Amino acid sequence: AGAALLFGADLLSKENAAVLPAFVLAGDLAREGRRGIRRSLPTLALMAPAGLAVLAARLAVVPGLPPDSPLISVFGGVDPVTRILTATGVLGRYLWLLLVPLRLSADYSFHQIPLIESVANPLFLASATVLAMLTLGAALLVRRGRMSGLAIFVFLLAIFPVSNIPVSIGTVMGERLLYLPSVGLCLAVPFLWSETRIRERERALRLLAVSTLGVVCLLYSARILTRTGDWKDNFTLFSATVRTSPRSAKAWYNLGVAQDERGEAAAAMSDYRKAVDIKADMAQAHRNLGLDMLAAGRASEALGHLREAARLDPGIADIFSDVGIALDRMGRLEEARKAFEEEISRRPDGPRAHYNLGTVLLEQGRPGEAAEALRRAVSLAPGDPDARIQLGLALSQAGRFDEALASMEKALVLDPGAAGALEDLARSAKAAGRADIAARALQLARGRHGEAGGDGQDVKEK
Repeated sequence: AGAALLFGADLLSKENAAVLPAFVLAGDLAREGRRGIRRSLPTLALMAPAGLAVLAARLAVVPGLPPDSPLISVFGGVDPVTRILTATGVLGRYLWLLLVPLRLSADYSFHQIPLIESVANPLFLASATVLAMLTLGAALLVRRGRMSGLAIFVFLLAIFPVSNIPVSIGTVMGERLLYLPSVGLCLAVPFLWSETRIRERERALRLLAVSTLGVVCLLYSARILTRTGDWKDNFTLFSATVRTSPRSAKAWYNLGVAQDERGEAAAAMSDYRKAVDIKADMAQAHRNLGLDMLAAGRASEALGHLREAARLDPGIADIFSDVGIALDRMGRLEEARKAFEEEISRRPDGPRAHYNLGTVLLEQGRPGEAAEALRRAVSLAPGDPDARIQLGLALSQAGRFDEALASMEKALVLDPGAAGALEDLARSAKAAGRADIAARALQLARGRHGEAGGDGQDVKEK
């Protein structure tokens, strides 16, 4: 009962704990043969309802299996035979990586692992042969009561659910998936040592074996230390990742994001280009590349990538606003207005689109319509001083100076930098014959009362 309770808790913590009943059965079989199986049955019988309860809870929250991402998964849209052939090849890669962890990578997604479409593929043949030998060897060792056979079964049982052979799990290969299977290797070493009977007089052989094992442990420890440094930060990690997984679009994309975070926009653009060269339909990479180009003043090039991102994934927040900004920078105001309206139609509660629409309407000389769009932006983001300043500007151009001043005053409370906009309002109000508004706006801009004359006639140009 305690084992069943812990099994349920284990499943809630990490789903690959589902292999525990198989471990229990294999362990009792290896130690006691058929009698061990009979001894396992009561424990397994109690584990079953615990496992089913967790499965029911999971399905209630997340129905079905996780879908393959069409952007990064190797197996998205692939037939089962190709998936199984490729997955078998990946198992061979896992075995090699477990023994010789020289080239480690945080990402193996599209298109780092090529598909295997034929049984004649050398990697598939080698992997299938080794796996068959391991399975047969484990069975023979267990039959002879050798615990090293159990260690091999631990690896095989732990890796099978995440191997993509029974079902696609959405991750073609991941070193994290080796954590539990690696327990098999850790068990195999002491089991093999205890089963290898070196006679007392063969001291030289024993010394050689101990020395070899010590050297191997030191090499593994050194690899741990060198690999740990790669995880210093995102830039260091993904710089290392693109060296070991240069065909991974996701790795180049993540490096681009890290470069952007460092302020290295030129390097980021190069990384995003490599990502879209590998995976042309990677919408977010197109979007980030377009935004960096836009910031660099290359609006025409940016527009192509932003439009491609919008075509590939219209659900990206503010993507049509990004397209509109690029069009605005190119002077194509009517197209920009339509892009902002498209964003609003998809996400009416997005303040950025309303702000941008108001701005372009203002540029088109339509201050009344601009004011309505900007009022909506202010209502959605009341803490944004820029929206209030832009609203004040629109109201001023529409001749509604009292409302403009009220909007500017609130902007000044949020951001003292709004003083410049108030000075602009003062000039506009003076030109329109609203000296009272001009005086109040200038007083607020200068930060003290009484600066302007009583009738506001001494308002000076900035």
